[in-house]
This record gives sequence, C-alpha cells and structure tokens, in this order.
Amino acid sequence: MAITGDALSIASDKALAVVQEELGQGGSVTDTEVGDEESYYEVEVTLDDGREVDVQLDEDFNFVGFD
Repeated sequence: MAITGDALSIASDKALAVVQEELGQGGSVTDTEVGDEESYYEVEVTLDDGREVDVQLDEDFNFVGFD
C-alpha cells in the first residue's frame, strides 16, 4: 500500500535527504510503500544518474538502510 497524507511528505523528504547525504546525489521519489517486509516505510528514489534505490525507514522515519 502506498504511503499517503503527511507521512508521504515526511518519508519522501527524509529519503531524498538520506540519498543526498549517503550517496551524494539528488533524485526523485518514484514509488512508496507502507508496511514493507524490510521496514515500515519504503521509498523508491530514482537517482540523478538513472539508478534506483529503495530507502528503508522505520515507523519514526529513521533511516534503516538501502534495499
């Protein structure tokens, strides 16, 4: 199920900040999921170089890892 409401905005902002900090790239959010098997929130980001990464966040929007 896609992330909605305020959680979507918070998760998207956090994922883009993590991508910039950890990978040194900008990107665009292309998909989201709540209740993912890897973490509470999953945000798919397409990086400026074309690669895709899934940013895993816990229920408090803390960075868990990449998938």
